Amino acid sequence: MAVNEVLNMSDVKRWTGKKKAEAVLEIIKGRCTLVDFCRANDLNQSDVEKWMDDFVKGGTDSLKTNPKASRTEHRKQVNELQQVIGEQALQIRVLKKSIELQELEDSEY
Repeated sequence: MAVNEVLNMSDVKRWTGKKKAEAVLEIIKGRCTLVDFCRANDLNQSDVEKWMDDFVKGGTDSLKTNPKASRTEHRKQVNELQQVIGEQALQIRVLKKSIELQELEDSEY
C-alpha cells in the first residue's frame, strides 16, 4: 500500500474490522504516523488509538490459547446455554398450562 493510500482512506464509507486492521498495521509498520493518518481521514486520534489497543489485545489473546481449544470451549458453552434455554421454555409451557387449568377449574365453580 502506498503512503498516499495509507494516509487517505477517505473513500472508506464504513470502518470495518478489516479496514481498521489495515490502518493499524500501516501505522505500526511506520508507513505513516498516527497523527497524519487521523488528519488525512478526519478521524479522532483517541478512536484510532482504541483500534490499536483492541488490535494488540486481540493478537495477545489469540496467542494465549490454542484457537482450536477455544472454539471447542465456546461450542461447549453454547450447547450448555441452549440446553438451559430449552429447559426454561419447557418450564414456561408447564406453568402456562397449569395456569390455564387453574383458571378453567375456577370458572367451573
